[in-house]
Amino acid sequence: MSGKVAVVTGAARGFGRAFTEALLKRGDKVCFCDVDVQQGKQTENELKQNFGDDNVQFLPCDVRKDEEFKDFFNRVIQKYNTVDIMVNNAGIMNENQWRTTIDINLTAMVHGSLLAMDHMKNRSNSGGLIVNVSSLAGVMPVSFCPAYTASKHGVVAFSRSWARQPELKRNRIRITCLCPSFAETDIIKGTDDRVVGPELARKALKITGIMVIDRVTEAFLRVLDDADNNGKVMVVTPKIMDYHTFYDPKL
Repeated sequence: MSGKVAVVTGAARGFGRAFTEALLKRGDKVCFCDVDVQQGKQTENELKQNFGDDNVQFLPCDVRKDEEFKDFFNRVIQKYNTVDIMVNNAGIMNENQWRTTIDINLTAMVHGSLLAMDHMKNRSNSGGLIVNVSSLAGVMPVSFCPAYTASKHGVVAFSRSWARQPELKRNRIRITCLCPSFAETDIIKGTDDRVVGPELARKALKITGIMVIDRVTEAFLRVLDDADNNGKVMVVTPKIMDYHTFYDPKL
């Protein structure tokens, strides 16, 4: 997938920034967005110093706002003429703001995926890849963050279901998921104030451990390199980096 044009949402810091940098190192051009304009511009400046002004661009965008998200996507196409890789990474965990959590984690992911599909299927069968960032909470129940868990299950279900669409296969569009456990990102900072049962969250952190972001980036690159990854769900923890096995009656 090197030498392509990629879009990454929620990439001012954390996983999104790491994924953006990994794509740039492969020779891709990347346009990324975030609601944090100050951090986004800082990240853009740092990346431009290492990878060149024309290879990376930051555009402010609130992915919850349909027209704003659509405008962002269209501006990427205006600049680079195409989008080959769509990474729906934007996400939060806040049980006190469950509607916002679902809007960002699930609804915006659906919108981003559909924008990418509509563009990719009209590119003379040149195909494309959509990577939706879920969570370990997307494949298992998590007691201290039910709304977050529901949203991440939705990411997995949406991606696996679309992967079976004959239309996507005919147009060589692949869609896949990345499901990391806890890692060194802002999403785990101040967890006690944003979950149902802080003691349950602290216990889970002790059991699963906290990964460095580089490990999640390694899993992301494995997803990019797997030409047969349509509908697959990559789980990454401090001990595991493999595709998840589901009960699958092939309906």
